[in-house]
Order: sequence, then C-alpha cells, then structure tokens
Amino acid sequence: MRLDFRKNLSLKALALLLALFVWVFTTGEIQRVKDLTVPLQFTGLPRGMVLSGEVPDRVSLRIQAPEPILQRISADQVDVHLDLSQLPAGDQVLTLTPDRFRVSGAQVIRVTPRVLPLRIVPQAEKEVAVVPRLEGKPPEGFEVVDYRVEPSTVVVVGPEDAVREVRRATTGSIPVGGLIASSELRVHPIPEGSTGSPVHLRDPDSTVLVRIGVRERPLERSFKDVPVRARGAAYEARLRPEAINVRVSGPTSLVAALDRGNLLVEVDLEGLRPRERDYRLPPRVRLVGVSRERELEVLSASRTVAVRIGTVAQEKP
Repeated sequence: MRLDFRKNLSLKALALLLALFVWVFTTGEIQRVKDLTVPLQFTGLPRGMVLSGEVPDRVSLRIQAPEPILQRISADQVDVHLDLSQLPAGDQVLTLTPDRFRVSGAQVIRVTPRVLPLRIVPQAEKEVAVVPRLEGKPPEGFEVVDYRVEPSTVVVVGPEDAVREVRRATTGSIPVGGLIASSELRVHPIPEGSTGSPVHLRDPDSTVLVRIGVRERPLERSFKDVPVRARGAAYEARLRPEAINVRVSGPTSLVAALDRGNLLVEVDLEGLRPRERDYRLPPRVRLVGVSRERELEVLSASRTVAVRIGTVAQEKP
C-alpha cells in the first residue's frame, strides 16, 4: 500500500505549528520579567577626586529572559560598574539607561532611578585629635581623675567638604563603671561626623592606646584634742597647748579606718635646757599602725607649741 503524504496537507501543517507552540511553551522560551536590587560600583574617578555627599549605592533593575534563565539570575551576576571618567568635578547628574548594565542571558528593560545625582570633589586629609568617650561612673568611692591617648592624633581623609567638618575622632564608648584602678586598652578611633560619612582614617588599621586614671575618692577628717607628747626631754617641761587638732586626708578607705590611736603628736626637746622664756617648737605628727602610710597626708592645726622647760631634771628610767 502506497502512502500519500500530500493528503490533508493543511491539517498536517496546523498540527506541526501546534506542536511547535507546545514545545516552546513547555521548554520555557516565553520571556518573563524579574526585578532585582543591585549594589552600584563606581570606577574611573580621576586621581585625587572622590564622591561626596549621600551617594546612592543601589538601583532597581527589571530584567527580561526565558523562565529557566531568569530563575538562575541573582544580583551578584549583574555588572553594575559605572564609569565616571568622563564627568568633570562638581555637581553632576548621571543618566541610567538599560544599556549601562549587562546581565548574561538576559536583557535589562528598566532602571530605577533613571537619574543619579553625584558630586565630585577633591580628596583632602587633615590631622585631628582623638577624644575618648567614657561612659558610666566607677563604683562608689572611686573616680576617674584623668585620661591619656597615645598617639593623641590621627589623620583622616575623604571629600574636601566633608573633611573640613570633622573636628576630632572618638574611640567609641568605653565603659568605666567597673573600674577601681587605672586601666588601659587599645581601640580603633572613629572620625566624628554624620552617619554614613565618607571620611575615614588614612590608615584603616591604626589604633590608639587609651590610659584611664582611676583612684579612690579622697576623704578628709579632723581629729580633735590629740595629746602632744614631749620627746627627749632632759628637764621637766610644760606644753601649751597640751592637745591639738590634726587633719588627715587621703583615700577614703584608709582615712575612714583611722582613729586617734593611730596619731602620735610629739615635740622634740632633745638638747634643750631651761631658760626664762618659752621655746616655740613645731609639733610632729606621725601615723602608727597604718598600712599604705605614704598615701595619707597629715597636717597639724597648730604650727608651734609653747614649751617652758623647768630646772628640775627628768629622772631617767
């Protein structure tokens, strides 16, 4: 039996077209669209020039491609380098057309925003002081007395207009709430300015050493009527006054622990002989039974004590 392929030719052509349509549909060749938000990268700035102000760092792209390809495309596959080499210094507007962006296997059909305001200015640098930001207070009875930063300055760089506004660099927050002794720590300084400022350290890895001086808060106490004793007397002696007031200052814990028994007030009569008028002698105040004596300051309320030496010799024990 001989087959005639010309029979029902129109029906056969229609079936072929229908099969082709089904194949295209099922294999995903129909074009779909997808929106992507991608980060921008700027290139080609002339040497010594930088972008200033609030620089947009992202754009939204609508891309078109067959479904299978579209599903595989992510933001990191989009070429988002914008060449600024042809733009002069000053305030500029960059038009963002779809042909500026390349996506393998797809076509960019829309960019949002369509225009990008830019400001191109010279780069500048300057030296600024580093100021630590201390937060909190030491525990009760202690206080921060000073701080030092080494080195005390850093160099910042960035757009000329932004660098002009920077007055100092800070260290970020340094808590001192738990300190009861001097401390030091190494930190990265931060140029002071508005959030997102393009100003940065010339050496991004530079650090400074912050030394924080902490001491126990000083306390001053007065002790009244501390007896004055004669030391080294060869003759009978009469002292006026017989008791004086003594003032002690120093760290709170040391001063608070003192009592009159820790104070010894003496006048030295060694080698003095009787005479008709009084001797005027400075009293010497000593601390006895006290630790860390060097941290305390002791002052007598009386500069001198009047001493009358009689003619009766003291009996030696």
